[in-house]
Amino acid sequence: MVSALILLCIGISHQQIIEDYMKSKENLQLLLEYYARNSNVSIDVIMPREEYMERFLKSQKIKNIVNKFQFESYIF
Repeated sequence: MVSALILLCIGISHQQIIEDYMKSKENLQLLLEYYARNSNVSIDVIMPREEYMERFLKSQKIKNIVNKFQFESYIF
């Protein structure tokens, strides 16, 4: 999520951020499945899902952070 916030602040599109996030699912799948099997955590909770990132990117708190960063960057 921190990476997504940084990417937003430098002007990367929501779609590109979501695509990048979903690559994490592919790259981490085996590790996350192993972790889920060996813990009490459901794979559904820890597996990256597109709707999680969409909700994050659309949240008003995130929009406020990005707007503040972009405004302060514009001043300098």
